[in-house]
Amino acid sequence: MTQPNPPFSEARHRATRAFAVALRNEGIERVLDLGFDPSTFVPALRASGYEGGVYTGAPTPDELTRALAGAWTDPRWVVWRQAMASSPGTTVPSVSGLASNTLARRIGGVRVDTSTLTPDVLEPLLRELPELGVLLVESASDSVAQSRDLWKLDAWLVERHRFERVSIQVEPDASTARGSHRLLAVYRRAPTPTWESKRLGTLGDLDLVTSLGGSVRRELPDGSDFGPTWQEQCFASHRKVGKRVVSVSEVPPANRDIEWHATAARPSIVDILTAIDASGRGGLLVNGDIVLTDALPEVLAQLDPQTFHYANRIEVTVEPEAPTRTVPKEAYEHGYDLFVVPHALARAIVAGAELPSVFRMGEPWWDYALPMVARSLGFPVKRLSVAPPLALHFSHPARYADEVWLANGKRYFEMLRALEAKRPGRFGYLLSQIELGRKSDWDDKKFLYYVGGMTLRFLM
Repeated sequence: MTQPNPPFSEARHRATRAFAVALRNEGIERVLDLGFDPSTFVPALRASGYEGGVYTGAPTPDELTRALAGAWTDPRWVVWRQAMASSPGTTVPSVSGLASNTLARRIGGVRVDTSTLTPDVLEPLLRELPELGVLLVESASDSVAQSRDLWKLDAWLVERHRFERVSIQVEPDASTARGSHRLLAVYRRAPTPTWESKRLGTLGDLDLVTSLGGSVRRELPDGSDFGPTWQEQCFASHRKVGKRVVSVSEVPPANRDIEWHATAARPSIVDILTAIDASGRGGLLVNGDIVLTDALPEVLAQLDPQTFHYANRIEVTVEPEAPTRTVPKEAYEHGYDLFVVPHALARAIVAGAELPSVFRMGEPWWDYALPMVARSLGFPVKRLSVAPPLALHFSHPARYADEVWLANGKRYFEMLRALEAKRPGRFGYLLSQIELGRKSDWDDKKFLYYVGGMTLRFLM
């Protein structure tokens, strides 16, 4: 009985090192990973010295879970579900939608596995990624006929697509039939005149956009109000991060250093995104009662400016013996309070009326709706780790009625179905799983709790 190959054999390590060297030589800082075992490949690529962005799909639910666990602590590793088929368990990659995303024209390196990528599939990938300059091909060969096909693929890449061979290895493949082999090949082609677009770049200056709708009250155990102190801490932290701090709100902010964009009523999320779009650069969208930690600037410096990021808050309270000293409790896992919004995404949502205007600051469900719209538009999205904590929130009771939660939940579910109808394949699997799990005796509240839970799993 043959034993499967270890996750990374010496030949795979050599191929990965050759891939990393070629990426570095070509100045490539964005890689799309469409191969198997991303949870072992990406750490091996990092160990080979590659520090740029990695956007990986996962062809099976187990691989998706492992990839998400690895990406949780790697700020430049994005698990990009749109890069693969929408239904977990399938192994045929889909590249539809890549061309509509500004990220696509900045991807310079790709890893593929020929057990799922034939020239018929690879052709549109090469066409939709015009900056692709370095390619890592992995394949198992379990027959003489397939072995010939692999060399045909090699000739097709070299003769038709102008690739040069950097490294080709053939090793015995113990995971398949006796006598079979694995092909590991790295290719490169001359950079185009726009090769600088392959650089990861940085976020640069960001406006911090929030909504300050009045005074904040946070009651201490002795009944006194900690709200004014907490609000000052919020603003001080916002000022450290944002080039400008902007309040989009129906009332002017108390602090004159905060710019005011006036609205007639409580602002919608679309109003907030309109302010980010008008700035001409990306923005940080935060709830007004969030303190941003000193760890955030260092994390921001590592992020890809073309990716939409979101983060959970950490709940804090006060020490009974020292009522003015806050102490952390736990991460709030049921929603998000910090968003890094690329300018291109803000513009796409506003111009295309992608997000219903019923979602407003201070009300529920919008923090689910925004990342789902980003996914629908083809932007890679990533949840940031809570270690180190980035956003702190002083615990307080919810300030919206159950009727608002129910109404917005229904609108959110309607939005998901509308987005799927507009761009089929983005949420088809999620919606089918929601319908399969739906119980006939559930009322609206139970069903929406289920929808929310499934969304959180999807956004992990």
